[in-house]
Amino acid sequence: MCNKLFTLCVIMKGFFVMRKIIAIVLTLCLLLGLGFAVQATDHYPMHVYIMVDANVLDEGILYVPMAQFFSYGDSVLDITARWINATIAGDFLVGIGDLQAGDHAAFSGWMLTINNEMSMLGAAAEFPQPGDVIRWEFSLDFGVDIGFEGWDGTPPAFARADKSELIRAASQDNTCPAVRDDALAVLSNLTATQAQVDDVVECFSIGCVCDSNGSCIWLNVLGISLLVLLSLVSGFAIFRFVRILGSV
Repeated sequence: MCNKLFTLCVIMKGFFVMRKIIAIVLTLCLLLGLGFAVQATDHYPMHVYIMVDANVLDEGILYVPMAQFFSYGDSVLDITARWINATIAGDFLVGIGDLQAGDHAAFSGWMLTINNEMSMLGAAAEFPQPGDVIRWEFSLDFGVDIGFEGWDGTPPAFARADKSELIRAASQDNTCPAVRDDALAVLSNLTATQAQVDDVVECFSIGCVCDSNGSCIWLNVLGISLLVLLSLVSGFAIFRFVRILGSV
């Protein structure tokens, strides 16, 4: 009789230990799942942002900011040729629309920047990462007139503002018209200051977008609610995990 009771006790104890192990595994899976979900949100969808302008000629923006999908292995030249009416000669972009290299000045042409950094490799040798801002700007003097130092050391004509974050924000299709118009006005201003750019970016950070009726939806409320919910779930999972470990 005692042997049977001892055996039953061992079985029951093994059952409870196994249940705790399963609970620990499930809790770890939940934590890992949350981590992967956040990581997936950070990297999906895979796209870049493109804008084309000829502000130096007072022609403004030729292609408004847009988000374009791409695949790893696509060069900037591949992406540009896919979405923009460009003239390609070998591995070089020599024209966009009717505006070609050499128009208006002997040293004019299309200058490429990625995240506000001038490309030194050329579009065919640049392979962007998700979220990069690809910008084509027409220049009459090897970039000096759009805020870069010339190839011969000539200082830039003005202090160039970094408009990358504003281009990302302005690429949203459902942005409120008033905010989008302000963004395009600043993006069309060749010599816009960094303060002017940052002011419009701050307007986007409010999170106001328009629904199909033109009414604004405040995304911050939804975003904060989701963040609080995620924090509560994560906190509960961690609390359970610590308690289970303490009781083993």
